[in-house]
Amino acid sequence: MVLERQQPVPLYYQLELHLREAIESGRFRPGEHMPPENELSRLYGVSRVTVREALRRLEEDGLLSRTPGKGTIILPQSIEGRKIERNPARQLAFEEEILRHGFTPRVEVLSLERSPLPERMAALLQLRPGQEVVRARRLGWAGETPLWVESRYFHPRFGESITLEEVARVSLTVFMKAMAGLQIVTTRLRITAGAASVDQAKRLDIRPGDPVLINEFALYSTEGQPVEAARATFRADRYAFTFEASSSSPTGEIALRSSGAVSQSL
Repeated sequence: MVLERQQPVPLYYQLELHLREAIESGRFRPGEHMPPENELSRLYGVSRVTVREALRRLEEDGLLSRTPGKGTIILPQSIEGRKIERNPARQLAFEEEILRHGFTPRVEVLSLERSPLPERMAALLQLRPGQEVVRARRLGWAGETPLWVESRYFHPRFGESITLEEVARVSLTVFMKAMAGLQIVTTRLRITAGAASVDQAKRLDIRPGDPVLINEFALYSTEGQPVEAARATFRADRYAFTFEASSSSPTGEIALRSSGAVSQSL
């Protein structure tokens, strides 16, 4: 196909519309590789700069993913391919949030064992690094898609008697609240970007080095007692954290609504 050079519409935009229609109609299927830039340039009679701009715009809209050295992959556009977004303003348990997006949540317990505390988890639990506590490793699913893998470390006051059946619950926080008889709140949350390790990639059905979101959090009772700390790794192509901000102060400072709910019911 040759684009219309006499039209006032920029060539990159014409190419974007044509490729968008090909993706949305199914001629390019999810998971397939888009033809290389030089081939698209030859097919449409445009420069590689024009091709790159069209692909960039499609990538911004979430229709494809470009990775240097690996090419351009078409992303799913059906409900199974949409990102699950978690808004801290919505006080929903994690499984309810997944259900709200049209998926069925479930977890697979990878292990339940005593394990030395890493330094960061020890600081969150107010214990010494290397101290042995009960750790649960779990793989979480949304429908048929693995969504997150996590390690949860329980404070000795609450974790010594926890069972395999109990950690198999989708929302451990609800159970921990009932077991401890305490009101649990999230007081520490840290979200960073990272690259999937070989083991994480295998669990999450992605490639080593693919982007992931890392969520480190701790749960405390209203009395300030640490209950558990965790490190959860999410597929970045299927999950997103969203925040609502307002500038209501006279100084113009931005205030984020409570971010505790992001991880409170993971």
